Amino acid sequence: MALEKQILNKIPTLIKQNIPAVKIERIIHQPKIKGIIPDMVIEVDAAGKKRKLIIEVKSRGFPAQILQSIPILLKAASMIKNSYSIFVSDFISKRGASICKENNIGYMDLTGNCYIGLKEVYIEKVGEEQIKRTRSMLKKLFSPKATRIIRALLEEPGRLWGISELSQTFEVALGYTHEVIARLLEQAYIVRDEKKRIHLSRPTELLNDWARQYRISPESIHSYYSSIKNPQELMKKVAATLKRKKITYCFTLHAGASLVAPFMRFNDVHFYYLGGFKRIVQQLELEEIEFGGTVHLIEPYDQSIFYRKQTVEGKDVICNTQLYLDLNQYPARGKEQAEFLRKERIKY
Repeated sequence: MALEKQILNKIPTLIKQNIPAVKIERIIHQPKIKGIIPDMVIEVDAAGKKRKLIIEVKSRGFPAQILQSIPILLKAASMIKNSYSIFVSDFISKRGASICKENNIGYMDLTGNCYIGLKEVYIEKVGEEQIKRTRSMLKKLFSPKATRIIRALLEEPGRLWGISELSQTFEVALGYTHEVIARLLEQAYIVRDEKKRIHLSRPTELLNDWARQYRISPESIHSYYSSIKNPQELMKKVAATLKRKKITYCFTLHAGASLVAPFMRFNDVHFYYLGGFKRIVQQLELEEIEFGGTVHLIEPYDQSIFYRKQTVEGKDVICNTQLYLDLNQYPARGKEQAEFLRKERIKY
């Protein structure tokens, strides 16, 4: 509350700094508008037009806090003629900014981020702090251990999970699970029900944000040549050989997609594996090659990549979530195949 009071006191200065074309004429604190009490209404002259700026302040500008304020701002705006709603915080995240824009709400924060979408005054500023903080937040949210939980949520978007259940299922410490859930709640990707169980509320946004961050490390890929030219025949050999030798594997990229959502022609075969790759190379009779390999063994960054693997025609494929992530960052028409997979199998 103390921080919110400090922010309220700075609002006239923020308006002068961010919206120089606007002249403040009158400030009304906590006006009562038919049961709605916004933090402030400011009467202004905006390039010759009289406007009333409806202000709602929160100490933090993450999606969860913004979503709490939207009903107040929208209802107040519907009752006040020539009004425009503005959300103000110490810092507004990138997703928070997007939510404001989607609801035709302006925003300002103490780090220089600002969006005003009036007809007579249009201003949009993105401060360096937003870029830095957003990058740091996403790095933590999509760390290998955290994505064990995120992958499970995306694979079963309608399922209700208990926090202890998530912790035990994916061998993640209970305290760390609470941290991940807190971040997901803060970003409004998930919600809690009356029994404190959590489930996805915005699977599309969560998958999109993860895909923007995700890359397969080039160092994790071992490429070889096979004398078998036909990729389908090569996949049969990989599946039969590794199953016989009890080696865990899963096809990905175009090879994996060809089994669950066929759309593109392909030549190269990619698969994840567990164990020493040299043994696999020997069993599959692969040849070392400096360039132009046709078989690519990928070392998984975390064993949760094999979560909810699929078996199609006797061949193992990674889950649709992981398959989408891999395809989305793959340069050889991966995005096209990724979107087809999303439309046909993921459906959000």
